[in-house]
Amino acid sequence: MIIIKKKDIILLKCIKQKNSFAIVKSLGMTYSQIAMSIQKLLEDGYLEYDDDDTIILTELGSNSVNDYDKNSDDREQKWIHPQYSKYSAPLDPSIIIIPKRLK
Repeated sequence: MIIIKKKDIILLKCIKQKNSFAIVKSLGMTYSQIAMSIQKLLEDGYLEYDDDDTIILTELGSNSVNDYDKNSDDREQKWIHPQYSKYSAPLDPSIIIIPKRLK
């Protein structure tokens, strides 16, 4: 049995749910590292190409994700963390905003 990393499990989840790789990117992986991880997962048999040349999970990949979810009792790992990088700082209460006059 090959030991699979947590980042690879998250990558498999992104592929399974057809999500963007922004979550994996927020963990500190670069696009080249994501590509190399996908290549390694393809070679190890966790991923494969379907008829439309789309990358999908194999039975081994799907079982690995399911086993990881079952074995992780930590609610923290199943929680969706807020993406603080997408929030902007609130305006100071002393700032007055005057709308532009419409003609």
